[in-house]
Amino acid sequence: MTAALHAFAIATALLGLGGGRAEFMDPAAWVSTFNERALHVGAELSCSLVVGWLDLTSGEGRFCQAGHPHPLGVDRNGAVRRLGDGGLPVGAMDGVRYVATDFRLAPGERLVLHSDGVTDCVDLGGRPFGQDRLEQSLATAAGHDIHECLRAVSRALDDWRGKAAHDDDVSLLILEPEATA
Repeated sequence: MTAALHAFAIATALLGLGGGRAEFMDPAAWVSTFNERALHVGAELSCSLVVGWLDLTSGEGRFCQAGHPHPLGVDRNGAVRRLGDGGLPVGAMDGVRYVATDFRLAPGERLVLHSDGVTDCVDLGGRPFGQDRLEQSLATAAGHDIHECLRAVSRALDDWRGKAAHDDDVSLLILEPEATA
């Protein structure tokens, strides 16, 4: 119930907030506007997010990170790089200056976005899966097609968790440009 009310408050803050191409070309401005709206909804509201765009032809992109785990670039040889500088969650405080990060994916490189539920997922001993284990799973599966890569990370996470309960979302998105120039 708490999560549903929190989601409703976030949706209320988003109402009327632009979402067209022009608004997303400057994701930092969009996140700044959302932050101000979130602070004035009347509920204690904060959330992490990454908002941005990726040109699937050129591999160029821009995003704004607000308290969300770092997006990752993963090349076909398994090298992983963290993108972005972090930033405070939306709704944490007034007057936050959010910044955009420009990036370009190299030919064959993928963009990976994930929720903190992936890295925070614990095993039976209470140890988190962690960022390093996620990056190793992605590196190991880098030579596979995008669907097998996703399945491999999912299997690694399930094997780690075992029968331990998990009450957070586990979200992973992998984007691969058609052909980068």
